Amino acid sequence: MINLIPDQAKQDIRYAMRNTRLIRYTWISFSMAIAISLVTALSIFSMQSTKNGLNNELEAQNQQLAGLKDVEQKGQKLYDQIETIDQLLNRQVKFSGILPDIAKLLPSGAVLKQLDFSSSDLTGEASSVAGAKPVAPGTEKPFVISAAVTDRTIATTLVENIKAKKDLFSTADLIDVSQNGDSTSSSSDNNENAQSAKYPYLVTIHAYFKKPGGKP
Repeated sequence: MINLIPDQAKQDIRYAMRNTRLIRYTWISFSMAIAISLVTALSIFSMQSTKNGLNNELEAQNQQLAGLKDVEQKGQKLYDQIETIDQLLNRQVKFSGILPDIAKLLPSGAVLKQLDFSSSDLTGEASSVAGAKPVAPGTEKPFVISAAVTDRTIATTLVENIKAKKDLFSTADLIDVSQNGDSTSSSSDNNENAQSAKYPYLVTIHAYFKKPGGKP
């Protein structure tokens, strides 16, 4: 079969077919680019929505934590109060049982004058025992013992006897030694004056109870 189409026409047909294919590839590429852009936009939108949701959840969690901190602080205060009450209850001692023990610790030449285990020692206020020093808040509460002695050596012996009572006291300190007697006393106070003459020194001792469960 003889092809009578001119060469120029043949060339034009070939270029037309190529242009058609190029246009088709261009539309396909453009469509793919649009599809990729849509997928990317949807992915970004989804990630942004997820991010916003996580931020909202995080903010809600932070608000809950802030509320829990208030509860924790109140709980800590309550725990501290319970701990303080527990410590005070553990320190409670029956004086009817202590008096015989203290009497056994008194050496010859010493007589017991006063015992003080009041709440004033817990608050740091002045003790009712003469010569006793106030206790700062938060420090261990002392058991204040006041005794009249014949001389200073007896005062030292009394302190050592108290320290040796390991089942009751952890330690003891000699706080004050002063002259016993009152120059303003009337003549009717013969017994008191006689005792002051026999026991011229008044000693104040701070003894500390052994903590429950503590070693002797």
